[in-house]
Parts: sequence; structure tokens; C-alpha cells
Amino acid sequence: MEIPPLNHPVTLRSADGVEYLSRSEGVENGALVLATPFELVGRTRAWEGTEVTVCWTSDSGLCELSLTIVGSAVDGAVRVWHARPATDATRTRRLNRRAHVRVPLSSRVHVEHRGTAHSGIMLDASEGGLRCRLSRVELPDAATVTASFTVGEDSFALSGVVHRVTPRDGSSEVVLALAADDRDATALRRALFGEQIKQRQRQRLD
Repeated sequence: MEIPPLNHPVTLRSADGVEYLSRSEGVENGALVLATPFELVGRTRAWEGTEVTVCWTSDSGLCELSLTIVGSAVDGAVRVWHARPATDATRTRRLNRRAHVRVPLSSRVHVEHRGTAHSGIMLDASEGGLRCRLSRVELPDAATVTASFTVGEDSFALSGVVHRVTPRDGSSEVVLALAADDRDATALRRALFGEQIKQRQRQRLD
């Protein structure tokens, strides 16, 4: 059974599909130690006995592991959960490259389609796609676009395909599937995990 490396950013997905940012803190007495998501610190014991899916990326793609939270503790200044596989037969799943961990973002984005650029704000992004809010736009499904944005100090200009456009209170929520080559996908993945770590550090200071 493969587990995330020490101090590796992970996403915890609950049974109802809600995702929380976390990090692998190591192994203790056979249990995987995970940083308790910031927004759940006040409800740590309520989650004991709950099954979660731990998601992280490796060089070979996205990994998933189903675990049950069996306890909580405080490790220094960090509140953590201890999680174990439900059965001895539990194995790490490797998913295809189209499924990736999403990271919340709020940077500017420019989406260009047929010479017209639409500006807006990023909502979240992954190695395989992004979600943003633009001024009200009419973009055809499966239209090819170029998305220009930054993650931390890294800038990207990547081709993509319009997956969905949803009207939202005078604006449009746009979901794009990115078509990055291996080099750009690796750079984006590293930038997103770097941003994920920064977000976690800011949460600790608040």
C-alpha cells in the first residue's frame, strides 16, 4: 500500500464529495498521520470513525487511498488525525491523468478565444483544468481557448477546451479542460502544491 510522502500536500475528500486541504505528517503506530483541515479543527472528534479519501499526486499521476479516521491528537502546534485502512485488503488506487487535486486560487486570469480576451478571477485550478469567473461571456462548448494566469510567482499560458459555462449573477463561471504537455503539466502541478502549502501556513497563522 502506497502512502503520501512526509510533508506532502494532500486533499481529503468526504463521502459527500467535499474536499479539504491537508498534509501528510508521517506514520505513527501503523496509522497515517494527517494535518486536520483548518476549517474542521473545532470538530475533530466528530469525524472519528468517518471514512475519507486521501488524494495526492506522484510522478506517475494521481493517487487515492480510502482511510478511516481513528483518532486525533496535537503534535506540537499542529492538530492531527490518525487514519487507518478499513481492511487489510485496502490498496492505493492510481487514477488517470484527467483527475487531479484542485487548489483554490484568486489570481487574475485572461481567457482568449478567436482574438478576444476575457478577464476575470480564478476560483480553483488543477493540473488538468481550471475554474474561473469572467464577465458574462458566450463561449461555445468545446471551443479552443488560451488561458493566461499565475500561480504564486509562476506564469502560465496554456491551451484549453471549454467544458462548461454557467451564468452567475451577471457573470459567467467557466470551466476549462487544460491541454498542457508533460513539461507544463509538471510545472503547474509543482506551482499548485507550492500554493497549497502557503495556504496551509497562512491558515495556521490566522
